[in-house]
Parts: sequence; C-alpha cells; structure tokens
Amino acid sequence: MTLTVSGHDGSPARLSIRSDTHNRWTRLRLTGELDLTTVDLANSHFAAALSSSSLIAVDLSGVKFCDSSGVNALVRAWKTAKAHGGRLLLVAPAAQLTRILDITGLGRRLDVVRTLPD
Repeated sequence: MTLTVSGHDGSPARLSIRSDTHNRWTRLRLTGELDLTTVDLANSHFAAALSSSSLIAVDLSGVKFCDSSGVNALVRAWKTAKAHGGRLLLVAPAAQLTRILDITGLGRRLDVVRTLPD
C-alpha cells in the first residue's frame, strides 16, 4: 500500500509511505520530506504498523529532509515499540538525518542499521 501527502497548495507529494513485509519485519518505506506538514501521515503509519507487528523497519533511505517533528515521531515510535516488547529499526537514514541523529546522540540510543536483517 502507498499513501502520499501533498503540499498545502496542491504541490506534488511531499511524503510517500509504502508498506510491505520482509521476512518477519513490517517495512515502512518513506520517500520525500518528514516534517511538520507530513508527520501526521507518518505517525498514523507508525501506529498502524505497531498495532499489528512487533518488528517494524522504517526505511529512511528516501527521506531527503527531516525536521525536529520528524525526529520526534521516529523517537516516539521507537519508544512505543520498545515499551510493548517490540523492535523498531531505522534503516539506512540519508546523510542529513544521520547527522541529526549523531549530533543529538540519538544515533547511539536508537536502533539504526544500514540494511534490514534477514
């Protein structure tokens, strides 16, 4: 399934989220911008995935921009998974997001991986 959200002015989609499964993992592939205008879409996908699976992989390789609201959504989803005995991986974050995670120290705290395990 693929859902997208466009800009407020009807501009092209700013965030696309595709959901599929890879082995035991529910994989959410994000493409575009994860920011204040798109975070509600991401949060709804995180919540849906967490309600149906304990192993969530968020593929961030297609995220070109992420602001603090996007980082907050990722942290909240990770905490929710962990609190319910699950696991949420951040897979292949792009350079901009990797830098944010490193600067904030979240890169050492969250489960960040280059590829999805088998």
